[in-house]
Amino acid sequence: MANLLSSKLVRIGAFVTLIALVVISAVVLVILKPWEKHHDARNEKPDVQSYIQVPTTHGDVKGLTYRVSDVENIDVFYGIPFAQPPVGELRLARPERVGTWSPAVKDATKFGNICLQQNPMYSSMTNMSEDCLYVNIFSPRNTVGANDKPLPVMMYVHPGSFRDGSAPYFNYTNLALKGVVVVTTNYRLDGLGFLSTQDDVIPGNFGLLDVALALEFVKEIISSFRGDPKDVTMFGASAGSAIVTEMALSPLTRGKFQRAIMQSGPGTSYWASYIPGFPNPPREVAFALGKRLNCQISEKETERDQSQALLKCLRGQTPENLMANITELTKKDYNSEIIFVPVSGDAFGFLPELPSELASNYTTMVPIPTIRGWSSNDSSWTIDDPFDKGVSYDAVATYLRAVIYALYPGDFPTMFKTALDIYNLTDSSVLSPYDVRSIYIQLRTDLFMESFIVKEARQFSKAASELAVTPDKKAKTFVYQYDYRPSYQTGPAWQGVTHMDEMGMVMGLPNGPKPLTYPVTNEEDHAVGELMTTMWSNFAKYGDPTPKPLDNGVKWPKFGHTYGNQSLLVIRPKPVVREYDRDEPVVLWTGDSGLDG
Repeated sequence: MANLLSSKLVRIGAFVTLIALVVISAVVLVILKPWEKHHDARNEKPDVQSYIQVPTTHGDVKGLTYRVSDVENIDVFYGIPFAQPPVGELRLARPERVGTWSPAVKDATKFGNICLQQNPMYSSMTNMSEDCLYVNIFSPRNTVGANDKPLPVMMYVHPGSFRDGSAPYFNYTNLALKGVVVVTTNYRLDGLGFLSTQDDVIPGNFGLLDVALALEFVKEIISSFRGDPKDVTMFGASAGSAIVTEMALSPLTRGKFQRAIMQSGPGTSYWASYIPGFPNPPREVAFALGKRLNCQISEKETERDQSQALLKCLRGQTPENLMANITELTKKDYNSEIIFVPVSGDAFGFLPELPSELASNYTTMVPIPTIRGWSSNDSSWTIDDPFDKGVSYDAVATYLRAVIYALYPGDFPTMFKTALDIYNLTDSSVLSPYDVRSIYIQLRTDLFMESFIVKEARQFSKAASELAVTPDKKAKTFVYQYDYRPSYQTGPAWQGVTHMDEMGMVMGLPNGPKPLTYPVTNEEDHAVGELMTTMWSNFAKYGDPTPKPLDNGVKWPKFGHTYGNQSLLVIRPKPVVREYDRDEPVVLWTGDSGLDG
């Protein structure tokens, strides 16, 4: 089955056209705002007690110290540059390391610029600019005891479909107060981060290289902020999760961090990188942008000379004009699809092969402990049902027919029947529009998230099993299904627990402090927030989210690579463990059965 699916990948053009409009945009689905009426000691905004100045190899950094409690402070440093501004000759180029900054003391008391992007919602937080390669550091400090022991580092990669988002979106204080140093980073987005001519002139993957350089920079300076450079956990959500996966697989970055957490973003999925044979090949898109900008490119030139002419033209544009034309290109020529994504075979060597191929090569993988998972109704937000009328059977059958034909054109009748059986769509007469909608949610969640996340978990687990010297050295894989709808979620009730509903809980936002905190209306929000910050920080410390059983006696077991040995944690106010038993969709969408040894 796996070989059959692999041989069909280049024929999935129709399939990609169908999914392009619902590739995870990864914009947080709730509005962040401070508490207004819910009074609780946990809600108090920490007072700025003083400034703090820290020496680094690049110069001193001036940050802020917040008083959280009588025994806890947190030192916060915003907008520390990790690379030269990617402007001029560094536009559409590998990022270059930052040198010694001038003046000698870097003011890190406010966020740096966020990267240029189409989404205007982020511009209200801080300035938007091409000069945007900054990290932010949140470091806890005990005010009554010693702070000599280095702390584990958790480095977060933000979501946004590779085209929007920013590091400043969340308050990371509460996660840091669990005894970890939290680092967040920006990376170049959209055409500035992922445009590619698929050659050595504009190789692409600049956003990935930004995150890789940020990791190197953080490991270089983090000891000055009480962090351990040899104990780094990368984590991300949606597209940020896909980037973390690709970093774990890339020969340029694998082995350079110790653990990884991937939330609702499989790096091997159809949407996480360009697959040859799909619509909108990167080189075609790049020159479509050049045409819109009236770049002078002769058809008589060699392809490489054409790429060089395009690069010169793109570097000659103002940032505002370039971004405006990227936006127009996306909306008018490509129907708002995600057209700038990571590419394989890049001249930098970041992704020498497709992520799915890298994940299948156990001889080159570097096994590390991982957590990965999805929300119960992860893709419900992609379904259009504004009046809560349900979804018609014909609409879902038409969608499924097109997808199966794209995947299995040579065996369409058999595989289409198999798909109908898997999703209980064989008899339309017994299904209401609401039944069909529920099935459709599961189908799309499988297709975009769950099936590929399960396959990746099996691959990482198998790599650890194959390469570990002794059983106690195996890198454990943990899988979760997030199944709690926050009280502050404002989407339609029928969507259930949807994409990125867990993010506020991971950051501990229901437990304060302000600003950028969710309004909390029930104690279950507090409980789940406390649970997730504890498990995520435990994983960063010990490589195990539950080194001790939870209050209800549950311990999160590892996820194996063989069917029948695949336990996951269902995260809710009272978590439960269950065995993963939905192998048929995994086989259908990824070709992997998980039945081999």
